[in-house]
Amino acid sequence: MRFSTITTGLLVVTAFLSTSARSLANPPAADGFVQQDIATPGSNASAVVQEAQDGKKNASEYKFRFNEFVPHLYDDGGSNRQPYFKVIIFFKKKPNITEVSFHTHWKSVHADMFMSQKGLGVHLMRYSQFHQDEASRKKLLPIMGKGGALAPWDGIAEFHARNEEHWAKFIAGVRANKALMEDELKFIDYSSGLLVMAGYDNVIFGSGISTSNGRNGIMPNDPRLTK
Repeated sequence: MRFSTITTGLLVVTAFLSTSARSLANPPAADGFVQQDIATPGSNASAVVQEAQDGKKNASEYKFRFNEFVPHLYDDGGSNRQPYFKVIIFFKKKPNITEVSFHTHWKSVHADMFMSQKGLGVHLMRYSQFHQDEASRKKLLPIMGKGGALAPWDGIAEFHARNEEHWAKFIAGVRANKALMEDELKFIDYSSGLLVMAGYDNVIFGSGISTSNGRNGIMPNDPRLTK
């Protein structure tokens, strides 16, 4: 996927969230988003090409166990780049509701409302929710030790679209769904900001997602794996 198409998709997502939040909740002028300059397509093309060449040079000096990862054997930007356009959105729960209320509402009432959105089955290939709860945080902390800090987000919404054009059409419909947008205000804290990413999955180990036309990575029964 070209850099320009990823940029287009990211701009669409950011515009959708920013506009919807302002119209319904009237949050602070900053909209809670981390805005960064997005390069004009082609403006950093030489740097990207040089980086790719350097990467292949370094790889040529390395003896691969898994030939699937050798750079010259692929030209799609990744050793197992998946064919869908992926968008993920990070957010926090409203401070005046409990953790249980947040997770329950998001995966029940809001999930049902979202799945009733017109055109969902046409434009999207997958929608999943990642829930970070206190019980999981407590399990992870002793394992991490001093090796890092927990991310502050309570939830992550993950979407697979057929391409950025399908995502743009779908999200336009979501923006127009007043009931759905108003429901988000019941459990999402727009004042703390949302973070959005757009890009692609590169599956290294495990199976691809069939409904997203995903391709398998190295499978668990591969004889090359070290016991």
